[in-house]
Amino acid sequence: MGVMTADALLFLSATPLVPAGFEAVASGAGLLTLALLVWALVEIFRCPGLAPGWKLVLGLLAFTLPFFGPLTAVVMARSHRRRVESGELALTAMAPRGR
Repeated sequence: MGVMTADALLFLSATPLVPAGFEAVASGAGLLTLALLVWALVEIFRCPGLAPGWKLVLGLLAFTLPFFGPLTAVVMARSHRRRVESGELALTAMAPRGR
């Protein structure tokens, strides 16, 4: 009987259809980043009172930086929406200016 080498055992045990652990983690990270990008775009375009130029800037930020861009865009859009809904931005725009 022949003795099987470690390379032969590794070749027999590896199947190309079953993803390895690192492939599953990379796929999960990619799906998480894609979901975060979609969430960021929805938050940007649903934000009331945000100027179209700022929507474009936040959209480009979300597309150019893989993980931190969408995260930053979501945080900025949600904080802007909260400030608009609470009336904080309307009050500061109407406040008298100091002379």
